[in-house]
Amino acid sequence: MAAPLSHLSDDDRELAFALLRRVVEQSDDYINQVAHLSGDGLVTYFVRARNGQRPHGERITHHSNIAPLLESLGLVVQAPPPSPRTNRRTGAVKMRQSEQFQFTPLALESFKKLSNVDDAEVRRRIGVFLYERYQESGEEFFEWDGEAVARATKVARKRVVAQTRLMRDIGLLNEGGPNNSALEFGYISFSKPDGLRWAMSGFPSDFSVMQSRVEVDVHINVHHFLATIDALPINSAEKAEAEELAKDIEREPTVEKFGRLLEMAANIKELIVPAGQLIAQHADKIPHLS
Repeated sequence: MAAPLSHLSDDDRELAFALLRRVVEQSDDYINQVAHLSGDGLVTYFVRARNGQRPHGERITHHSNIAPLLESLGLVVQAPPPSPRTNRRTGAVKMRQSEQFQFTPLALESFKKLSNVDDAEVRRRIGVFLYERYQESGEEFFEWDGEAVARATKVARKRVVAQTRLMRDIGLLNEGGPNNSALEFGYISFSKPDGLRWAMSGFPSDFSVMQSRVEVDVHINVHHFLATIDALPINSAEKAEAEELAKDIEREPTVEKFGRLLEMAANIKELIVPAGQLIAQHADKIPHLS
């Protein structure tokens, strides 16, 4: 049986995914409550921030109100109207004009099912998005927009960043221009010839099917990495997971394992430096991993 979200049009599904991504994957920042306000023939949506904070991130504008459609599919229920806003200076009470809905368990489960993709598929989606940009613009480098990539690939932004870093570190992508943060990028391009060859080969998960392949002999200083993370102020479960992954990489380094390490670093900030160093030490030796 098809997941209910798959019944939506491409435009409506893209909007629903963008909203659900914040509710499910950014639950530390957002609650399951979506406000929408109509005006000038358009509808603006935003997910309400946790703890009563003002919504942050972009507001999403759509050509129609999809709440009735989502409700008919059992994906949302109407939420109570927002509380009145009181002007602190004058004491005047103003009713908010927006309406609200909440996603149902059916919607949350449908989103998780449709967004449950492996790392190879995430890299393929990122590659497709970037290659389409490359073909459309004709520019070798184009500015990185993590939110746009996450929206187009229907993958959490943290995961998109982790896999893009991996694609850069193994030689499929080049980076130029100023960095926005420790986890994101300035300008991105496909490397030549490997990155473009990967794209033109259909973004294969197995790099050995490409027209040429660089054989790599990877030696990883796991003992130094283990000593470093042992001193980090992270909990024992996180340390054990990082140690096991490092030992697994030592036994057999693969793209998937480096990707898992970078994803851990994206979620545990203390691992960013040691994980980055582990990759950087061997970046010149590992244009590709198999």
